[in-house]
Amino acid sequence: MSKSSKELKVKKLEELEKLKNELRLLNEEATPEIKEAVESEEDDEVEKPKPKQKQPRTDKQQEQFKKALEAKSLKAKQRKEEKAKQDEVDKKALEDKLVKKAIIVKKKQIKKQAVLDEISDEDEPIEKVVKKKGGGGQPPAPPALVSKYVFF
Repeated sequence: MSKSSKELKVKKLEELEKLKNELRLLNEEATPEIKEAVESEEDDEVEKPKPKQKQPRTDKQQEQFKKALEAKSLKAKQRKEEKAKQDEVDKKALEDKLVKKAIIVKKKQIKKQAVLDEISDEDEPIEKVVKKKGGGGQPPAPPALVSKYVFF
């Protein structure tokens, strides 16, 4: 809230407090006859007027309302059936997708097993690959900078 709106609310509250105090003072000064008159007026205000009775619906309106309810229930059933069909289609598509994925995984397993079988069938010894070390150490350091001046 901005300061101006807060200030307005504070001013309104102060005014209300002043009015309440004035009302209290007037009530204290009022005679018993005036108090009774005020109380009787308040009682009249407390009684709420009864709300008007609604006009009854005509036969035609009632028929139209029934038709609308029937149409509403029919549409709800149609939506429910369509949703069920769509859920079924989605479920079927998901199953197909899972089956395809399972087939792919199974094929990979078969290929790996075939490679392992070929390796184990060979009686030849496995040769070790030896890397030669040499010349591949650290690169040479860059030449040091030589200055023209000597400082003491």
